[in-house]
Amino acid sequence: MFLRNWTDVDDLFWRPWDDFRRFTDLLASDVGVSEATTWDSATPRVNLFYNDEAVVLTAEAPGTDASTLDISVSNGTLTIKGERRPFELGEHDTTHRRERAYGAFVRDLELPYAIDADKVQASYQHGILAIHLPRAEQDRPRKIQVTAG
Repeated sequence: MFLRNWTDVDDLFWRPWDDFRRFTDLLASDVGVSEATTWDSATPRVNLFYNDEAVVLTAEAPGTDASTLDISVSNGTLTIKGERRPFELGEHDTTHRRERAYGAFVRDLELPYAIDADKVQASYQHGILAIHLPRAEQDRPRKIQVTAG
């Protein structure tokens, strides 16, 4: 099998675990466990992009109250803490199927370069957390002028 890009490798390694997690979550919900969660089921999945100017992170965090998110940067690591809370059922409601996980999460991500922590901006809209982390001025690539002679 020839792997053309990182997504192929990621799918090859993680997809069986994702399928197993879904199976165990469904099994647990079928036998009456009130909250079926696994080691990382409440942790948001992220995409991290960067260029010479900034790092941009997006994270899937539906069910998270933006006011409870705690974002910090220290020693080249971005930390995101939060909690996904379940939808509140009515007194006479019964869960038929529960596939979304709930609970507290912490995500530590190593950044590809130094950032300017004073200029970091974060927004949360439609369940997506977006964090813009500008590169520190002293860490930006510099063009070196070559002089003849």
